[in-house]
Amino acid sequence: MKRLNYLGLIFVIVMLNACQEINDYGYSDTLESYGLGSSSEIKEMEVFTNPTDPTVAKVSTGDNTEFVFFGEKDEEGATERITYFYTKYPGDDDYYVTMLNDDLLPERVTAPNGFVYEYHYPSDTAMLITIIWPTGEETVSVLFSPGDFNSSWESNSIVPSDRGNIQPELLVNHSDQAVTKAHKGLVGNMSFEIFKCGELVKDASVTLTIEPPITGANYTSDGDKTGNYSFNIPSQSQESNANKLCNSIMKGLTDVCFAYNLSNENFSGEAHPPGVICDKMNKKISAKTELDPTLLTAASAVCPYIVGGFPDFCKLREQLAESGNYETACLSGYEIYQAFTPGVSYVYKLDVSIPGHGTESTELTSFDPNNPGSYSWDVGGEFYLGIIKISGNPSPGGNYSVSCDVVCPVEGGVWVTLTVSGSDGYNPSPVRTEFLQTGTISFSDIPGGKEGVRDVITVVTDKIDGITYESKTSVVF
Repeated sequence: MKRLNYLGLIFVIVMLNACQEINDYGYSDTLESYGLGSSSEIKEMEVFTNPTDPTVAKVSTGDNTEFVFFGEKDEEGATERITYFYTKYPGDDDYYVTMLNDDLLPERVTAPNGFVYEYHYPSDTAMLITIIWPTGEETVSVLFSPGDFNSSWESNSIVPSDRGNIQPELLVNHSDQAVTKAHKGLVGNMSFEIFKCGELVKDASVTLTIEPPITGANYTSDGDKTGNYSFNIPSQSQESNANKLCNSIMKGLTDVCFAYNLSNENFSGEAHPPGVICDKMNKKISAKTELDPTLLTAASAVCPYIVGGFPDFCKLREQLAESGNYETACLSGYEIYQAFTPGVSYVYKLDVSIPGHGTESTELTSFDPNNPGSYSWDVGGEFYLGIIKISGNPSPGGNYSVSCDVVCPVEGGVWVTLTVSGSDGYNPSPVRTEFLQTGTISFSDIPGGKEGVRDVITVVTDKIDGITYESKTSVVF
């Protein structure tokens, strides 16, 4: 890594044609305080070349906005793909963390205040955004389709005249206790399996902190969706071809922005609609939900920065690509790393964030960075209900499914009830079942309501030591 004084590249962090919609919701003052919508010079650029360091590049601007890009590299240090990036706006002490899925589209964005926006894509022309409150006690899901953004777009959705009280199918999974602790086929030289009360956790976000830092102090992994989380911690790097490295960085950024813009055009007809998304989301939620207005305000306040991170990121990429000075700057930033400091003892700790549960941290643990190895950790904990997850096609005429994890049941078992209630009177029979160990309760093939209808899904327990546990979410069609 080498720091560069790199003046002269100008880029505008702007919501483009979405500014009016944001201003209509009173975001203009907040946007100005974050530096969005104003131009700034690129002050400094750092290029990370170590092939086992996931950090690709960092750009700092004159108004103190920071972008840090992470990805997968080949053995020479060239970037093969961008997997996530951080955005820090002026006035914030921490980053917005944007994780990408296998198609290079946004999958999960975590704000510094703990709000999480999860993105799902039921089809090429639909996007489901689930907002998760920091406590995990409240969630709401909103489906976006072409009709929400372009009145001239002809939708082929089938709108049911009446769904009556069609009974969805109940699915109950009582999980077997995990016994394997094998770590095979993982990408990375240091890996972990994360358990919760003996059950593998497949949807955590795990941050590995190393002290003293090895090129970087923190490494993040969303795992491979099987309960395994791996990290490429730096090792001695080989000299890489500087031209190849710099070209690979630009290709990685281009691939992400191409996928994002294509997806947005599919469902909105616009390449940069973050303000439109926030506007539509607020109108749908405000009109159809009974959430505490204070909670809605808090969730709405971070919306422009969460959904605006991608357009800002891609605008930066465009400016870097258009500048004749970019190649010179990147080549000047190339440097070979020396990975470890001889004679120094290294320690690590994990911060494990589980949706709907919060974050647990390990103690500092000594390890040998030359032979980092594989480990397992059970975060343990008390009984809780997970966040209700939405899947399928929750739209007028579509069927969708819901599921909720029942984690760490108390001795003697826990009785759990699942209900669905629609604002159109849809009210299938509730189901009640007992859990003696960690598992999942689900409804599949729930028919979607008419446009504007809201379904409320609730999972509730019988009293446990006088306390009733509840998880609730809603879907706005």
